[in-house]
Amino acid sequence: MAKCTSCGNESGEVIKFNCPRCNKKLMQRCDKCRSLSIEYKCPCGFEGP
Repeated sequence: MAKCTSCGNESGEVIKFNCPRCNKKLMQRCDKCRSLSIEYKCPCGFEGP
């Protein structure tokens, strides 16, 4: 199970992608957070919906 970057909940179904700014930090977002456009934040400072 992976942990959602936005809500912190563990989910079996997450989308994984690299940060658009630093391209280093792996982001993981659950379907609920993606559908509700919940914000996420990378340690580099990038914030996205």
